[in-house]
Amino acid sequence: MVDEKNEGYSLDLEGIEDWMKQFITDPFFDGSEDGIRLDLFETEHSYIVEATTPGYKKEDLLIEVEKNGLRIQCRNKKINTSRFVTLPVTICRKIIKATYSKDILEITIQKAGEVKNHERNINIK
Repeated sequence: MVDEKNEGYSLDLEGIEDWMKQFITDPFFDGSEDGIRLDLFETEHSYIVEATTPGYKKEDLLIEVEKNGLRIQCRNKKINTSRFVTLPVTICRKIIKATYSKDILEITIQKAGEVKNHERNINIK
């Protein structure tokens, strides 16, 4: 089954070392109650960032696109926290979509396609 998943797919490793360094200094989860736990995935057509944000509503979340990553902010009356995710590619012109359901914020960054503006906020559905 593993051979089947990897068949015909090559991984582009350029920039991967810098991307992985952030996990030494900025782990997936900082251990605090209000921390944002992150999981990162790569598929053939996209990069996916999943952020676990318990206790927040969709209206409490803000996603900002920057040149080399995403800033995820969670704000409510009690807590204000954020995480910056450095990605192995420049994403400022990539097509990015976000959905929020059951405390999981899923951000999908398409590998193909571009938008005209760069620094922007992403609408969460």
